Amino acid sequence: MYAPEFIGVYVIHTLLDLLLAFVLYQFYRDYGRRYLLYWAMSWAALSVRHTVGIFSNWAALNLPPSDPIRVTASALSLSAALLQVLWLLEGAYELLCARSVPSRTRRMLLLSALIVGPMLAVISQTMPMGPRILSRMGLHSLVLGVAFVGAAVAIVMHGGWRKEVGRRVIIVAFLVYGIQRLLGFVLT
Repeated sequence: MYAPEFIGVYVIHTLLDLLLAFVLYQFYRDYGRRYLLYWAMSWAALSVRHTVGIFSNWAALNLPPSDPIRVTASALSLSAALLQVLWLLEGAYELLCARSVPSRTRRMLLLSALIVGPMLAVISQTMPMGPRILSRMGLHSLVLGVAFVGAAVAIVMHGGWRKEVGRRVIIVAFLVYGIQRLLGFVLT
C-alpha cells in the first residue's frame, strides 16, 4: 500500500486540490455566495490531507506505526479529512437553506473534527496494517463518498435539477466524485 511512487500521486492531488480551492474562492469573491467559500475550504483541507500524505508515505516506509511522528501525521491527515467533509456539508447546507449553520453548531462540529482525527490515529496505531489502513484511509473514503452523494441527492430533492445549469453541474460532479470515493472504500 505504501510505495515511493505514491508520493508523485499525492503531489499531483495536492496541486489539483489547491487549484480547485483557488477557483472556488475566486467564485466566492466574484459572486459572494458563502457556500463557495466553504467548498474552497473543503478542497483546501483535502490539499492538507494530501500534503501530509506525502510525508506519511515516507514515514510508513521508514518508521513503525506507533512512532509519534507517524501518529501525529495521521492525526493531522484525519483531522483535515474530517474538516473536508464538514465544510463540504456546510456549503451544501447553505446552498439549500440559504442560511448559515448556526455558529454554536459550527463550533461543535469543528471541535469534533479536531478531536476525532487524533483519536482515530491513536486508536489505530496498534492495529495490524489492513485494519489500520481501513480506519485511516477507507473510513475517509466511505464518509466522503456518502457526504458527496448525500449532498447531490439533497440538492436534487430541493429542486436543484430544474434550476440553473450550475446546480446540475454541481449535482453531477458531486455524484461522480462521491461514487469514486465509495469505490475507493470498496477497494481499500
